[in-house]
Amino acid sequence: MVSLISDAALVSFQTLNARSKVVESARLRTENDLRFAVSENETTKTTLDSVETALGVNAGLVARRTVLSGTDTALQAGLSAAEGLRETIVELGAIAIQAKATNIDQEARDELIDRFETLRERLPGQLSFGTANGLNFIDENPPNFVIKDTEGNKIRIASEDLSEVGLGISQLSVTLESEATASATLLATALTTFDSRVETLQSTADQVSSALATANTATGHIPNGVAELIDPDITLQNAELRAIDIRQRLSTTALAIANVDGFALVGVVRNGSQSINQS
Repeated sequence: MVSLISDAALVSFQTLNARSKVVESARLRTENDLRFAVSENETTKTTLDSVETALGVNAGLVARRTVLSGTDTALQAGLSAAEGLRETIVELGAIAIQAKATNIDQEARDELIDRFETLRERLPGQLSFGTANGLNFIDENPPNFVIKDTEGNKIRIASEDLSEVGLGISQLSVTLESEATASATLLATALTTFDSRVETLQSTADQVSSALATANTATGHIPNGVAELIDPDITLQNAELRAIDIRQRLSTTALAIANVDGFALVGVVRNGSQSINQS
């Protein structure tokens, strides 16, 4: 029995070094020449360095994405706040139209005046809802600046003043019929101005959102789907490496039992088999 084991161990020993060289060669090839598909629709392969660049290692690209993201958030906050502001302006205009009528009693007029003043007091708070990341693109004296997209093209952020002062409605009143008439006219004009400015702001926001989507694709899309983009050959190579490793460990086990007596043989083989099964 010992003779047979020694023969098997000798054969294993002769192949052990060869197996080790194969494993090391494959390991180095995997680490140093890992290859990916650049996109799902491309068959062209590129080195890991190129993939890392696409993943966003380029600090300038990541910085631009950060600026675009912060600006986009602030613009969206401004647009969201503008929706509430518009509803309030519309209601103020409706009340002013009612208040300029001559055929309403004093009690009804007082209710209109109270409601009108309540809505006016609400405007500053609604305007503040447009603040995000320290920016408010719809407030009085809003910021104006230029940012760049991922290609380096300039995007001018043209803010739009939707404040009471900016819209010319800071001195509204419906206490008197004449005041209500004047306020109704001012609010109608303000609403037209408001819609025009929001349209411009929306156009700017769309441009920034589009640039941000491009930046996210360049710096964030590949990591999210990288598992699908890895060359399928790598999976096959991993399986081959696993098989080589198992054969190598079997060879090592054979060497270990080469000189044991027959009574210890069963235990040694069992332990070696369990070790391989657990790996």
